[in-house]
Amino acid sequence: MVGKKQIIISLLLPFVVLIVIPVFLLIFSTEISSLFNLNPILIVLSVIVLICGFFLFLRCILIFHRKGLGTLMPISQIQTKKLVIKGPYKYVRNPMIIGVIIMLLGESLLFDSLAIFIFSLAFFILNIIYIPLFEEKGLLKRFGEEFARYKKQVPAWIPKLKLSKYNRDKNLD
Repeated sequence: MVGKKQIIISLLLPFVVLIVIPVFLLIFSTEISSLFNLNPILIVLSVIVLICGFFLFLRCILIFHRKGLGTLMPISQIQTKKLVIKGPYKYVRNPMIIGVIIMLLGESLLFDSLAIFIFSLAFFILNIIYIPLFEEKGLLKRFGEEFARYKKQVPAWIPKLKLSKYNRDKNLD
């Protein structure tokens, strides 16, 4: 079972990415004045985007803890014991990162911040590079053929709306 310490460790990186860095970018950019001129339409749109990203991210965290029996952090001492191929993971391999990127885009809308938008693009590019080079190699070592089949059938970034034969056969709901 995952303890409170592991949950806190799991939430530390998203907290830094979603709160600390955007606040830093807003404080040290010339965009700080835009905080006082918020557009009501942008506020509503950004809140909708933020909520969508948050619920996707939250769903992924809960699946990791309940079904994967571990944490979402690859560097954590308690890595998942089971390959997670449930919920959003049936359609795309990296829904948690997608949720974080959606939230960053919502923040960039909310604060009308080019700096946060550029950071969200950089974060996405960093993950496009990091995940195949490091994380997926570790998953292949830990889960072997099961991960290899999953990787072959489920796209990394653009969700498949139709389940692959692999996912239908696994009966993953």
